[in-house]
Amino acid sequence: MNFETMAKVTAGSLIYGVPCVGMALELSGVEGTIVDLCSVWFVISVVVSVFVYAVLMWSDRNSLRE
Repeated sequence: MNFETMAKVTAGSLIYGVPCVGMALELSGVEGTIVDLCSVWFVISVVVSVFVYAVLMWSDRNSLRE
């Protein structure tokens, strides 16, 4: 695992999240429920990306020690 892998994970999060954020700025009312779900998905994607990055950095450090 390396920085390139992390970049792909982050790009995936942005691809899913950005359109939903755009919808969130335009929609309200009943559609707001769908937007809320998209926003939650975007937040989860970002959190997962950060977590994956942390795990990759940790495993890289361990492999350097060995």
